[in-house]
Amino acid sequence: MANKITIKKSSVANKAPTVNDLDWGELAINYTDGKLFYKKNTESDPVVDAFDTQVNYFGEDIQRCGFVDTQPYTKTAVYFNNTANFTVSPNSGETIPAYTFELANVGTSWEYYINGKRCVINTHKTVTLPGSPPAAATYFIAIRNNTIGTLSVSTSVWDLIDPEVIPVYIIKFNNALTPNAWPANERHTTLIDRREHYYNHTTKGSQTTLVGAITGYTLNNSTSDASITFGMGDSNILDEDIINDVSALVDTNGTTANYVIFYRTNSSTWDWELSIVPFRYTTNSFIQWDNNGTMTTTTTNGRYYTTYLLLTNFSGQARHIIVPGRGSYTSLANAQAEDITTFSWDGLGIAEYVICYKFIWIANNSYNTTGKVRLAVDPKRITVGVASVASISTASHNALSGLQGGNIGEYYHFTNAEYTALQQFITRIYTDGTELDQIKTATIELTLNSTWQDTGIDSDVLATGTYIVQLFANDGININEYYSGTMSWYSGSTQALTNDWQIVDEIFLHKAGGSGDSTPGEVYLRTFRSAVEDPDKLKLQIYSKNTFVSPSNYVFKFRRII
Repeated sequence: MANKITIKKSSVANKAPTVNDLDWGELAINYTDGKLFYKKNTESDPVVDAFDTQVNYFGEDIQRCGFVDTQPYTKTAVYFNNTANFTVSPNSGETIPAYTFELANVGTSWEYYINGKRCVINTHKTVTLPGSPPAAATYFIAIRNNTIGTLSVSTSVWDLIDPEVIPVYIIKFNNALTPNAWPANERHTTLIDRREHYYNHTTKGSQTTLVGAITGYTLNNSTSDASITFGMGDSNILDEDIINDVSALVDTNGTTANYVIFYRTNSSTWDWELSIVPFRYTTNSFIQWDNNGTMTTTTTNGRYYTTYLLLTNFSGQARHIIVPGRGSYTSLANAQAEDITTFSWDGLGIAEYVICYKFIWIANNSYNTTGKVRLAVDPKRITVGVASVASISTASHNALSGLQGGNIGEYYHFTNAEYTALQQFITRIYTDGTELDQIKTATIELTLNSTWQDTGIDSDVLATGTYIVQLFANDGININEYYSGTMSWYSGSTQALTNDWQIVDEIFLHKAGGSGDSTPGEVYLRTFRSAVEDPDKLKLQIYSKNTFVSPSNYVFKFRRII
């Protein structure tokens, strides 16, 4: 009878032999997984899957790269000792040196593919940031050009299309700040092709499918910090095949420093700090803004400032970060017009982020809030990913190149004054004056009676044109009564011959208000053309059926329509 040859075997799912389990030329099989293993010809190399070194697809080698692990990660766990002392890793239980990153296996082993080769690792791996303490920088941790899981660290970003590099983690470090490090997961899996990963990262960038609502603030309230702080609901940020769930941001009403502020100290250097309010500020003074890379405190009441809320792939509190705006604005419209896609993000060192909300604050020294601000408008929902920010061109359009409109050689290009006028028309923001669609307001104290009397509004007050006129009366008989009508007005000479020759034109009024039947109020308006000798020329006069013994304030409003 022929001898039966039996090779080493296992029925335990996902179990693989170690380097010490096999000799060169010896085979082992996992007949639950259907995998055959052999030992390579160098002692330092691991055992590899004999049938999984590369995949042939229509004659093209598709080189698998990435971790064999899906979220939530069940085979690997990470830990970074950000202190100057040895600490015990909560994952492996091993003592970890200062400023050391650990990639620990959960269970018996963890796996990755590099350039099509499957690698099974049975131990924990560590790498220490250079320096004691390390220099302030963004550190990129990866498995580079090896099949035994050795980690390397560099301040140079990895090449996403290099099949010999497996990204693991990013650590943004600055020992002078608190906290001194923000780690970000980059354990991409074999579920995504390397070229597809590169394309999505560079063209689409970070995405989100869930952005939580902003809650807890009170608009236009400056009585306490509780009115200017806010929370945010559960969200997420998608880094290709990695889905980062972002837990809700809790509103602590200014009692806890739970906001992470990232701000520039020059054109390409960023620092961070924790704050009790969602912006950077000067103690006992105003909010700060980014003035060309220098954080600046306003000294002027009534100025508007912006901040932006970003979702990131950092761990911990920096899942949400606040970035200051880059202007001190004299109007709400100008603050609303600030375009974050024109910002320079050089040196930020965050690989994945999505800008989600824009906040606009108005400052005044009389406000009781930290930073002496209140929210001017509701937060504006925006969605700008990192790839979108990076691809924005900052070329000037003042030459009108490419902005042709209408016939050949015609261009539509607004001046700042024209744009402001258009915005005022669209949003119906009326300014004081007598130009078209401006509103002229005059509050005049009068004691009305049953004789016509001058209101004090004459040809010097209004320009020539046609007006909608409104009179508000609340004098005890007229209860919150609004009178309205249409009138013509002339600011030139009336050329009346004598004071005896009076030309009057009554303005027909409609009224609505709170007056009851028991005390009906009746007020009339007319224009009166005075004699040449009277320098006031055209006057607005008022008459009442009721006689009053004490004065009241009457509010006149005029809007020129022609």
